[in-house]
Amino acid sequence: MPSTESPNAERALVRFRVREIQSDPQATLSAQGDTPPSTARAWLERGVALNAVNRLEDALEACQAAIDRARLEDDLAVEAVGLSETVKALAKLGDLPRALGVARVALQRAVTLKDRHLEFALTMNVGMLHGYQDQPEPYAQFTEMALRIARELADEHLLTHASVNLAGAYARLHRFDEAEALYSEAQAKAAALEMRDTEALILAGLGGLAGERGDLETCEVLTRQSNDVLESLGNQHQIARQHLLVGGHCVRHGDLERALRQLAEAVRLGRIHAFTGVLADAAELQSRAFERLGRFQEALETARLAFESRQAQQTAKAEEHLRVLRQTHQLEATQREAEHARSKAGELAETNAALQQTLDRLARQESDLRALLDALPGPVWVEGPRGPRWLNKAARALRERLEPGADRSAPEAWATNSPFVAFKGSDGRDLEFEIKRVEVEFEGERSTFYALNDLTERLRLEAQVQHLDRITALGAMAAGVAHELNNPLAYMMANLTYVTDELARGILPPDDDRLRALQDTQEGAERMRGIVQGMKTLAAPTLHVETAIPLAYALIEAVEIVRPSSGTPIVLDADIAPDVGVVGDHASWVQVFVNLLKNAVAACDGVVGRAPRVEIRVESTSAHRLALRISDNGRGIPVRHLGRIFEPFFTTREVGQGTGLGLSVCLSTVRGLGGQLTVESVEGQGTSVRVDLVRSRLTAEL
Repeated sequence: MPSTESPNAERALVRFRVREIQSDPQATLSAQGDTPPSTARAWLERGVALNAVNRLEDALEACQAAIDRARLEDDLAVEAVGLSETVKALAKLGDLPRALGVARVALQRAVTLKDRHLEFALTMNVGMLHGYQDQPEPYAQFTEMALRIARELADEHLLTHASVNLAGAYARLHRFDEAEALYSEAQAKAAALEMRDTEALILAGLGGLAGERGDLETCEVLTRQSNDVLESLGNQHQIARQHLLVGGHCVRHGDLERALRQLAEAVRLGRIHAFTGVLADAAELQSRAFERLGRFQEALETARLAFESRQAQQTAKAEEHLRVLRQTHQLEATQREAEHARSKAGELAETNAALQQTLDRLARQESDLRALLDALPGPVWVEGPRGPRWLNKAARALRERLEPGADRSAPEAWATNSPFVAFKGSDGRDLEFEIKRVEVEFEGERSTFYALNDLTERLRLEAQVQHLDRITALGAMAAGVAHELNNPLAYMMANLTYVTDELARGILPPDDDRLRALQDTQEGAERMRGIVQGMKTLAAPTLHVETAIPLAYALIEAVEIVRPSSGTPIVLDADIAPDVGVVGDHASWVQVFVNLLKNAVAACDGVVGRAPRVEIRVESTSAHRLALRISDNGRGIPVRHLGRIFEPFFTTREVGQGTGLGLSVCLSTVRGLGGQLTVESVEGQGTSVRVDLVRSRLTAEL
């Protein structure tokens, strides 16, 4: 699914879905199961869920698949969020240099896309990654940029978040007064916004500033308040670190007893929760404090604990490093072999250079080929074993034209030997294509190359030409038949009128069967004359003339002709100025409007469950065109009949109720006057007939 939303709104929706997944990642993983996702968004959802449960290697693989698919599908929202999730996973793995590199690329992408919210998040990430690598200057610079973006967005949450991080950066640079001002400003905002975790960070930051200045009592009080908030949030790791930091300040300023109390709590939490890094640092500070107090036995014991904890920490890091080495061992072995081969054969460098030139040439040729295929008017679709590999511009447009819920990959029917395929469009129309298939090697994988030629419009035009040929032939025949019937029909009508009038003068009583039979015969003759007149009109349609007639008068006259014999209300819902005119003659347009109104009224006969209604609307579609729409809420036209309604003599009414020439004559007349006639209908709901008219050049606008 192209969306009608703006790109920024699309990315906001994706990020909202990310937050949903992060609240319950296991539900997403259970729903997807072991089946590989087929779309970029599904891959992203998988990556977010894996990231949330700390399956980081799998998360990186899923995020990369999401990014690759997003580029194929032109889904900028998924690509941007996928890059952001990749940064998060790499940071968790401790691969900070690589995380920083990806974050910088993602930041450039966000700037290009003009997504200010994503730009803020990634700017903060880049700054914090510098902070983790003990680089306070770039940490402060990027966080200052993020603060400016938050101010532009006028988002109090983002502003508070950026202020707290910038205060931490300033503290590392010993710009304590600026840090304290930022913490104080952010503290009021965090309280108002009920940002509990941020409040805890601010209290801890203020406590750290007090500790740096030697105000250890204030440092301890503020840190205790921070830990109370962290306890309610269940963040035991941060509580342990807070005790460690306060203990460090106390050791540095010589308050060793206070330091030992804080460090003992850090050691306790480190043992309980296996925080090896906190445990090692706290034990090391404890040993230093005991030594300065002359308590050498305790200093020795805590030094041993620090050593064991540090050893465990290093062992964990070594195991992680070993895992990475194992993953890259094969690549390194290959590189060593290549180096050895190059040292043994100098000509290999020349071979490699020639090969590179060939690869560059092939890459340019591939790029040129893709550009050429993208410029083709027909869809080109490359299908691999696991779905689409590449689509040109026309193929991407075709995929958007398919009906909602349709499989957006190449259907299995394409793999047959049939030279034609069909789709169902989003508007319900059948789309017909001629197809050519070629097996190709595409990006190292065996794929099928499909080239499609859209036959839909050509087939429609051929059907229209065939229909016009039939109408033309029928019109020629009708002209001859009408000419042959008109003369005998004229004197038949005259004689029937004379005899009926004479008998009605009293020779026969009014209810005499013979008089009624003559009257029925006269009605039949009148009906034959109407058919002959319709055939003449069909055979010789009205020519396009430049005569202008007032549209309002023709419509009102048609309504007044039909309304007396109609039980269905006819509503003229249009304010048409008297000087608004259309090209044509008054009688022709009145005839067209009367025929269409009679059809609409007849369609409402016998409808139950709703009040019948016929409505007429007029609107201006351009400086030279008007559109008139006659709508009813009657029976509607079955789909099987819609394609035949303009055929002469085609009718669904009972015998004697219609000639089947009304719509044919209307279409012929409207086209002859430079207009067009179209019909839309839903069986059981009603029909809408649209007449496009040529506006008179001598009249005013609607």
